[in-house]
Parts: sequence; structure tokens; C-alpha cells
Amino acid sequence: MVLTYREFVLTLRDDPTYTPGSADNAQQYDREYCLVKEYRVVSKYGLVCRERNGAIHTCILLAAGGGSRVHEHSAELVQGRTSG
Repeated sequence: MVLTYREFVLTLRDDPTYTPGSADNAQQYDREYCLVKEYRVVSKYGLVCRERNGAIHTCILLAAGGGSRVHEHSAELVQGRTSG
């Protein structure tokens, strides 16, 4: 999923092989955000933010699945409006 907002291009991609805290991941991220504490992480999404000036920022979003999965009926919310 690719979103463009002002000077930013955001790319969200499934990264199912990512292992939290491992240095051996194929993709390394600047930050890791775990949205669950008591459940096993099953949803793993890499987010890449590119700015028009060339700066790139990355993070991995970790969640427990279910409603956190991105699928064909997913929608994004930008300034109070949805699409998708």
C-alpha cells in the first residue's frame, strides 16, 4: 500500500519473516513499535517514509493480528477522510 501526503510518500508492506530484536532480519528498520504486550506478534508491517528532499525514515509495526491485518478491504484515514 502506497500513500502520498504533502511532501511524504509512505509505503506499508507486509514483512512476515521479521523477528523482533534480531540483527539477522533481511530488512532493518530505524524503529520498532510493538502494539501488543500479552499476545504473540503475528502482524508485522514495515513502514517506509520518503520525503521529497531525499530523507528516508523506517519503522516496523508489530501487532497481534485479527483487525490489525492489512487486506483488500483495508482503508487509510487521512485528515478525517477515508479511502481504500
